[in-house]
Amino acid sequence: EERLQADCVKWFSETYPQKRGRLFATFSNPTVEQYNIWISRGFVIGLSDLIYIDDSNRVIGIEMKYPGRSHTRDHILTQCNWLIHNCHIGAFCTSIEMFKEIIQGTGKGIDPKFIFSQLENNSKKSLQF
Repeated sequence: EERLQADCVKWFSETYPQKRGRLFATFSNPTVEQYNIWISRGFVIGLSDLIYIDDSNRVIGIEMKYPGRSHTRDHILTQCNWLIHNCHIGAFCTSIEMFKEIIQGTGKGIDPKFIFSQLENNSKKSLQF
């Protein structure tokens, strides 16, 4: 996922140099100790991997998922909730082509409401993208 994210950010930077600062990453792989400190200080956990502020100043949350990788149900539900409740557009993204469509406004990625409904209606402990 890190490689996919890096490729997307590189494409964005090369394609839209004038929009520098409108796409940013929320790197976070905290240790348990860091996680507990962050939570105690009120930090938000579950932000999407990339956040884009579009030309209308709307927040677009993009959660990168590499095809074929599994993620726990709880992890995905946390991400769905953040994307649904905090973004004008929230999307899961599995390719650079999908990312380009989200940024250019020609596609919406994978709808977190759809993913949420899939997880809500079954007892799977993980989801593979």
